[in-house]
Amino acid sequence: MSVPPRYPYTTDLLRVENEQEYYNLYNSDFLNAFFKRTWFLLQEFFGNDEEKKKVLAVTMDLAPILVKAGTIFLFGKPVKVEVDDNSDGSGRIQAAIDDFMKRNHLNQKLKDSSKLFQAIGHTQFKLRKDKQGKAVAEEIPFDNWFPNYSGIPQGQKPNEYFLITYISNLTGDDIVEKRYIYVEQHIPGQITYYLFLNIDNKIHGQPLPFSTLPNLLQINPGMVTQRDNSVIEQTKLDTVPLVQIDADKTIKDRYGQSLLKPVRPILDEINTRLTQISLQLFKHSDPILQLPSGSVPQDEKGQVMRKKLEVFFAQSGDPDAKYITNDNPMLDQSFKYLELLVEKAAKLTQTPQSFIAADDKGGVEKAEALRTRFMLFLKRIEEYREAYSDGLEQIIRLALQIEGIDVPDDMEFKFTFDFGLPRDPQLDGEVWGAAVEQGISSVETAVKNFQQLEGDLLDEEMTRIEKDKELMAPPMPVKPPLPKPENNPQLNAA
Repeated sequence: MSVPPRYPYTTDLLRVENEQEYYNLYNSDFLNAFFKRTWFLLQEFFGNDEEKKKVLAVTMDLAPILVKAGTIFLFGKPVKVEVDDNSDGSGRIQAAIDDFMKRNHLNQKLKDSSKLFQAIGHTQFKLRKDKQGKAVAEEIPFDNWFPNYSGIPQGQKPNEYFLITYISNLTGDDIVEKRYIYVEQHIPGQITYYLFLNIDNKIHGQPLPFSTLPNLLQINPGMVTQRDNSVIEQTKLDTVPLVQIDADKTIKDRYGQSLLKPVRPILDEINTRLTQISLQLFKHSDPILQLPSGSVPQDEKGQVMRKKLEVFFAQSGDPDAKYITNDNPMLDQSFKYLELLVEKAAKLTQTPQSFIAADDKGGVEKAEALRTRFMLFLKRIEEYREAYSDGLEQIIRLALQIEGIDVPDDMEFKFTFDFGLPRDPQLDGEVWGAAVEQGISSVETAVKNFQQLEGDLLDEEMTRIEKDKELMAPPMPVKPPLPKPENNPQLNAA
């Protein structure tokens, strides 16, 4: 199976171009260039107006604030992965999962990926084997990701994927000499590597030898170079070692949709309003001085001789000198409008207003009160968790398969996410204490969840609890010894 000529298809390039626009929104690159140039002038001009300063600060970074709010709560604390691995008592599957996640810093990679997961609408991972035979997880940029959906019915996954990287070969003077396209073609059980010349962002001609860019691909034992210069690697996997995790999605979408999609018009409107404010102030950055007629010297053309305009004396009855400043009332209205736009953006993305700007709540709130107030936002995070749980199980199963560890198909994976909300120890203690008394939870489960303990620490705590029970238990009543027969007249009489 070879790469189609003139690949990628135009539809794929248009999809990447659209996603790049959302990436620019996330990076706040959507703002008008003129507004960016006058940004610091605005900050300085409104330096004494705290409310306007806050509005400017929020609107400048609104898109990343919306995304980062979801990231903080989705991975408030590292996600825990557990399996019921007591079939043979070895616990080797759980140990392999823990090792894979720790070795790959997977929790940090998940947190990093969740930003594009929200901003773009999807994120993807690649699994491969290193020299020691261990599984390696890598993130794939959205503009390198090209699943082949041609001829596949809606709703079904493709069995062919292309990972495409655009490479520029630079000379010593950083002048682009030639452009290339590096392609990894994935099908079940096999990866084929290609290097092509890049013409108009599409492949051109026949594959080039990898010696053209010697540091691009390391040829390992088992990889075979074909006559057409492509390189084939057998993975011995029954599926492709690639995982796509989608955000909000409908039955017609091939990919998850960006969190910023519903607020795209709002961000454009914010850009327009901020640019208008910049222009208003830019026109008056050099204010005009109004003076009494004839109070300053003029040249023969009637121009004011500014160099001599240091001190002048007003005559009795002359009007006072003053600067003509910008008193346009539309400035205040523009700021109020910006605040309404920010509020609407928060509602459309189910983001609490207090995450974007200060609200009127204040004080200290309990965790349950926060959960109630953030209900819609936390529901959004729950949907993200479901997507990441499915994707994370695929990643782990692929990693264990690469390392040669058999995992039963019916093995259940338990994923524990934590919002990172403040805890209420008194409430948690009452809840878990009542659960134990009512017989709906074991003491070990209650201790595990209440104190957030795992493994050896949990075992040690359970041992201490049992010892404390023994120490605190009331002493058993001691029964008096039975009297001896010779000292008991009744028994002697019998």
